[in-house]
Amino acid sequence: MSAGMDCARLNFSHGTHDTHRETAKLVRGAAQKLRRPVAILGDLCGPKMRVGRFANGPIELVEGARFVLTTREVPGDVNEVMHSYQPLPRDVNVGDDILLDDGLRALRVVETTETDVICEVRVGGTLSDRKGMNLPGANLSTPALTDKDRVDLVFAVEELKVDYLALSFVRGPEDVRQAQALAKGTPVIAKLEKPEAIENLAEILDVAEGAMVARGDLGVEVGNAKVPIIQKRIIREVNARGKLVITATQMLDSMIRNPSPTRAEAADIANAVLDGTDALMLSAETAAGRYPIESVQMMNDIICDVETAVVADDTRGISVPRLAARKEWAFADAAARAGAMLSYALPLEAIVTFTRDGRSAHLLAEYRPRTQIIAITSVPRVANGLALEWGVVPRLEVPPETLEEALRISCALLVREKHAAPGDSIAIVMGWPTSVGTNTVKLHRL
Repeated sequence: MSAGMDCARLNFSHGTHDTHRETAKLVRGAAQKLRRPVAILGDLCGPKMRVGRFANGPIELVEGARFVLTTREVPGDVNEVMHSYQPLPRDVNVGDDILLDDGLRALRVVETTETDVICEVRVGGTLSDRKGMNLPGANLSTPALTDKDRVDLVFAVEELKVDYLALSFVRGPEDVRQAQALAKGTPVIAKLEKPEAIENLAEILDVAEGAMVARGDLGVEVGNAKVPIIQKRIIREVNARGKLVITATQMLDSMIRNPSPTRAEAADIANAVLDGTDALMLSAETAAGRYPIESVQMMNDIICDVETAVVADDTRGISVPRLAARKEWAFADAAARAGAMLSYALPLEAIVTFTRDGRSAHLLAEYRPRTQIIAITSVPRVANGLALEWGVVPRLEVPPETLEEALRISCALLVREKHAAPGDSIAIVMGWPTSVGTNTVKLHRL
């Protein structure tokens, strides 16, 4: 957290409810110790397909050899292995490809039975326990929200009180609606990692509260060459709807093993920032890598350097979306747009917003002002959720009773935390009276 982490992801593809409960407790405790809101995202595993375990350790798949994927409970060996996806024999056809271990190994289906899928090894190599399987082009019969996901979702929402949910292997808007029906208002982020999701992109984004560019499985499914353009399209489409977008997978993959990244990885992070992504996610780098803190620090440094350079260059190099008109948000939308525009006309040290539900801070973030957004709220859950928003520094304070008190709280916080100093200029964006939506923009010099 001190290195720059704003959100902790709990990956329900691994671990147990007990381990996730303990991790969530550690996250909340550390955030309280540092006196800063940090979000928690519960990442549901979806119909993730994995091979089972091999009795005598990793095996070597030999190109041209037969290899059987089975639902029978057998000890894995060089000839066959059981797997986790029961409908596999009926979901694949002769001639289909099955990719293993993030696409590093490839099989081709030559025959199916009630329990077995007999394959020919097309790309061989070492295969170890619990590696993932992908079926590019196949129509899966299992829904994105599995029975395990339903149990995990209720646990994440009701007991852990996560701030976001991520739904894996989304294929259409109905997948998202099913999760939202159980989420009790917790925002659902659609993970876009299937070709069907790209085909139904607009419909999915219209329903979900946000999206994740899940580049790992997406690359395996559609081919790595297509991922960069798809990433840019997703970010652009999510920005246009004023929603949250996360870019994920292999951002700093080399730092799993090394203390510094490659130049290509630094450029990858920079380009995602310039594309307009709201957040960048680390996975194996911090879950299992040798340099977790250094990875967070490096990503934070690259992000800050890119955004600082954009501001210094006096250009809108970071994507600034044109949000769709929403009548019910007319005042809030106009006030947020005005606050962001002021940051391009004046040397503002910060934009302060007072918010009850986080909406005003979210709107400000979507207009990408050239300065930080200090979001003040009295609701801890709202503060935690805002930690994942672009450019937002959430803080917990008692709600002001007058405009003068709002100004006093703003100035005291900015000076105390060294966000601004006497003589600096700021803008305040808020609703007044507090019972109405955002309708006020005030300029002030400390």
